[in-house]
Amino acid sequence: MVFYLSITILILALGAQLTLRSFGKNKKIFRYLFYFSIAAIFLFAFFISISQYVVWENHPVSKFLLPPYQGIGYFLRYSIFWYFTAHIISLLFSVAFIKLAKRYNKKFEEKFFYPEEYYLGALAIFLSGFPGIFIYIIFLFFASILGSLISNRFSTIKGERMSFYYLWIPVAIFVIIISKWLAETRVWQLFKI
Repeated sequence: MVFYLSITILILALGAQLTLRSFGKNKKIFRYLFYFSIAAIFLFAFFISISQYVVWENHPVSKFLLPPYQGIGYFLRYSIFWYFTAHIISLLFSVAFIKLAKRYNKKFEEKFFYPEEYYLGALAIFLSGFPGIFIYIIFLFFASILGSLISNRFSTIKGERMSFYYLWIPVAIFVIIISKWLAETRVWQLFKI
């Protein structure tokens, strides 16, 4: 379900990105999409936790892991670990990206990012999930190199810098799609929570 939710939000962001950029409209929508995605993912994790509680409560063996047989602490630790931790990690990475991008963009006189890119990048990082963040960074790096090579080859302006603007969301969509396949690999399992 998180897979489909993430893909849907990213497709909406890509559509908004293409539409708003060409019409010069207000781009605060990316900030709102970022906040909406956080709320949606964590509400879904909360829903899964409640569903898990109900399943355990109605099972003849697992009911002993819940109150009144056991303190609620065990179930809360279980839920946080299995349903929230990966999202918390990806949220921390995305917030760190916003802070660092804003700081360095300001330091270098707004050369690197358009204002809406802070939230485009954060949205892509958050929805790529953990450990998908690492794959996302690798693919973003290679996509930017490839884009720069193509841009320099066919551009009339030599030395023009390639913008990440149109890479954030498509690379995230690609990484989320291949993450189903990557989840079966041994390397992915090492990082999976």
